[in-house]
Amino acid sequence: VVESNCAGTANDTIDMDTKTLWDPGQNCTRRSNRNDWWLKFTMAEQTTVTSVGIFMSGDRLHDVRLYDVFKCVETVDTSSYIEDECTESLQFCNATLGQTTEQTCEGWGPREVSQYWALRITAVGPMEDPGPEPWLTEVYWYGFAGVECGYGDEGCKVGMWLRNWSGYGEAVALGCGMLSL
Repeated sequence: VVESNCAGTANDTIDMDTKTLWDPGQNCTRRSNRNDWWLKFTMAEQTTVTSVGIFMSGDRLHDVRLYDVFKCVETVDTSSYIEDECTESLQFCNATLGQTTEQTCEGWGPREVSQYWALRITAVGPMEDPGPEPWLTEVYWYGFAGVECGYGDEGCKVGMWLRNWSGYGEAVALGCGMLSL
């Protein structure tokens, strides 16, 4: 499940279709700084996340330039701020404008485990603040399952690698512990 502090279809960020996108529009509950867009992700189970990949529209104007990854202790109330219910940012990530291929952010040290995660977008496009709204096509979470669970015919065990994209341009089944629509 994906929720946001904005309008738009946030679940488009996990549908494994880079032709759909989350366009939050201007109807958002956020601080006076317009560059405070966020998505809250509820995993099916506890998951160890090791990296996050994003896909953007590639039009430069609406592409994400800077974003943070947060581990949350519980589901995030969409009317509150991320900082109220989540830990400090685990990683500050840069993205390259004009790219439609996956850009991965990783390297936040100790592996973090949670069922609730958030991604906050703090800069969009080539302009300085305030910038337009982001157009985000996909968010991919990589890591390990925290519990035993099954999917497809294979099933999986604790610690099995999770990845919701094959890396070869083919959609694959969401791994255990991953997001569900």
